[in-house]
Amino acid sequence: MKKRKKVIAGFLMLYMAFVSLLTYLWLMKNLPQMDLPTIVFWMKVPLEGTEWGGYLGIILLDTVAALSLAGVVTGLFYVIWNHAAKKRQTEKKANADKWYVGGAAVLFLICFGILLIHMDMVQYVYGQLVKTKIYEEKYVDPEKVAVTFPEKKRNLIYIYLESMELSFTDKEHGGISADNLLPGLTELSLTETDFAYGNDTVLNGVVSTTATTWTMASLVAQTSGIPLSIPIGRNAMGKGYTTFLPGAYSIGNILEKEGYKQMMVIGSDGHFSGTDVYLASHGGYEILDYYAARDQKRLPSEDYYVWWGYEDLYLFQFAKEELTKLAEGDRPFALTLMTMDTHRTGGYACKLCKHTYDDQYSDVIACSDRQVMEFIGWLKEQDFYENTTVVLVGDHPTMDGEYVQKLPGYREEYQRRQYLAILNGAVSYTLEKTRKMTPMDLFPTTLAAMGATIPGDRLGLGTNLYSETPTLLEEMGLEKLNKELSKNSAFYDHKLLYGESKE
Repeated sequence: MKKRKKVIAGFLMLYMAFVSLLTYLWLMKNLPQMDLPTIVFWMKVPLEGTEWGGYLGIILLDTVAALSLAGVVTGLFYVIWNHAAKKRQTEKKANADKWYVGGAAVLFLICFGILLIHMDMVQYVYGQLVKTKIYEEKYVDPEKVAVTFPEKKRNLIYIYLESMELSFTDKEHGGISADNLLPGLTELSLTETDFAYGNDTVLNGVVSTTATTWTMASLVAQTSGIPLSIPIGRNAMGKGYTTFLPGAYSIGNILEKEGYKQMMVIGSDGHFSGTDVYLASHGGYEILDYYAARDQKRLPSEDYYVWWGYEDLYLFQFAKEELTKLAEGDRPFALTLMTMDTHRTGGYACKLCKHTYDDQYSDVIACSDRQVMEFIGWLKEQDFYENTTVVLVGDHPTMDGEYVQKLPGYREEYQRRQYLAILNGAVSYTLEKTRKMTPMDLFPTTLAAMGATIPGDRLGLGTNLYSETPTLLEEMGLEKLNKELSKNSAFYDHKLLYGESKE
C-alpha cells in the first residue's frame, strides 16, 4: 500500500509537470503576453461570447497528452531500472520508488517554475505584498477637475481596432512586416495626428502597460485613465455584479454630464468581460451588440452567428445607420465601435477579404484596413463630420504570438505599439517632440481633441498629449511604471475598485 501511494504521488507530479510544460509551450506559441492579472480578471467576470469550443479542445488535448507522457515516462523508468538491477543482480525496488518520486518532484518544480516565470508570478506575488504610492502621488480625480467644453460641442467617434499594432507595417514605417498590411491606416497616421514630430515616416503608437494588455483592460485605461487591476481576493466582480469600478470616473461620465447621447456598437456579446456593466455605469451607453442586432432582426437570418457574433462588415453597416439617426437628433453624440475580425488566432476572413498573402491573418488585417478606410471615407462625406472628432486606436497588441514571431523583422527587443490616429481634432499638435504614451493618456487627450479644456492637463494617470506636461511613461520609463502598476494599492482597491470612499 505504501509503495502504491508513492507511485501514485509520483505519477500525479509527473502529470502536473507535463501539464505545466505543455501549457507553457502553448502560451509561448499562441499567447506570449498572457499574464496572471489577465487570468485573475477572466476568473472574476462573465465570459459569455467566448469561443470556448477551441479552448476546451486544447485543454482536453493537453490533459490527454500529459497523461500519456506521464505514463510513458513511468513505464520507461521502471523498465530501465529493473533491467539495470537485473544486470547487477540486485534488488532495489524500494530505491526505485524513491528515485521515481524524487525525480517526478524535481521535474514538476522545474516545469511549474518555468510556467510561473513566464507569467510573471514572482512579480505578481511581489506586487500583492508590496504597496505603491503611485495613485496617491500621481492620480488626478477626474470628477474633481473642472473640464469645460466649447459652446458648440463636438461629436466623438471612437473606434477600437482589435489587435491592431504597428508591427503590421513595413520597416519604413516602423513595423516588422515584409509588406505594409496597413497602407490606408499608415496614410492616416502620417497626415493626421499620432503625436509624432517632424516628417519622419515612422509611425508613433501606444505602449501597453501592466493591466492594459487585453480588451477590457484597455477599454478601462483609455476611458478612465487607470489600469484594470483585480486582486485575487475580495473585489467588486462576481456573478450578478451590477457595478464595475464604481469609484472610477470616465469620459463616459463626463460626456453624460454634458448631455451627450452615447452608444456602442460591438459584434460580440456585450456582456463579455462586463463590458455592458462598465458602460452602463459610466455613461449610460446604449449597446448594439450581437444579441441586440439579432433581436432587432438586422442580421441575415435569425440563427446567423459567425466568429464572435457578427463580423465587421455588419459592424460598419450598423454604425452608418446609427450615425445617421444620431446626427438627426438635437444632442451631441459619442459613438464607440469595437472591431473583431482581427482577433486571434488567424482572424475571420469575411466575403470582402482578398487572398493576397500566404496566411489568412495577413489577409484579414489588410481587409480590416480597407474596411476602416471605406468607413472613414463615408464619414468625411457626411454633414456631421465637420463637427466630429474621430479616434482610431488599437485595443492592444495582438495575442497571436506565433504570427508576430514569424514576421521577418521580429526580434525580442522590438517595442510593439498599438496603432493610433486622431482625425479632425479641434486642436493641432504643435510640440516639437514625439510623445511616449500609454492607453491611459488617451482619456484626457480625447477630451482635448474634442475642444475641451482640462486644467492641469491630467486626468486619472493619463496626460493630455497636446500639452507640455510629461506622461508617466516619459517621466518614469516603462520598466519603473510597470513595476509600480503591478504593486498593491489600498487607494485603488477602496476608492476605484470598490467605490467605498471618495476621499
